[in-house]
Amino acid sequence: MYLDPIPSQNELSPITMIDVSKPENVHLADLIDMSVVEQRQIRVILDRLLPMQVRSAAGDYQIRVESVLSHIENVNKSTIDTVAQKLTSLNLPYCLDEAPAGIPDSLWEKICEVQSKGGSGAIANNIEFLEQLDKMVGQLIDECTVLMENERQDDQLCRAQYGSRWNRKHSGELTANFTSNLESYKKKLGE
Repeated sequence: MYLDPIPSQNELSPITMIDVSKPENVHLADLIDMSVVEQRQIRVILDRLLPMQVRSAAGDYQIRVESVLSHIENVNKSTIDTVAQKLTSLNLPYCLDEAPAGIPDSLWEKICEVQSKGGSGAIANNIEFLEQLDKMVGQLIDECTVLMENERQDDQLCRAQYGSRWNRKHSGELTANFTSNLESYKKKLGE
């Protein structure tokens, strides 16, 4: 084998192409007109072309999607149930019905209950108490805002003083939820 003469390039025959496959022109109409059996056969062939890891990842993805959808559906059902219970406890679905002439007995019972607890004077006292609570909550929100601002300034000072050695999260990241909660509470108090 090592002693065989090596032919020159001119003596070698040219390398020709070998047809490994014979492509066919496939039109969209051909795929649409296929029967269900033909579609399944092609699907099986295409599935075999995918590596096992890709098929496994696609299956895992499908399972995760179904899990997320199931979770969302459960949350939706529980929310609907909670709303229905709350409406029932407030007698809202039924109080929207057409009322008969005169004051219903249930309303008379509530009027008597309010009068037995002090009537309009008790309501005025409750309103005054709620206004005091409103002021107190507003002051607490302001105090919290000041404390978070002080913490932010302290964080900036420490970052300036220690530089890259100060490896804690930024104050804004840590207090983002608190800040948004305080803003929503301010908005609710303003209503």
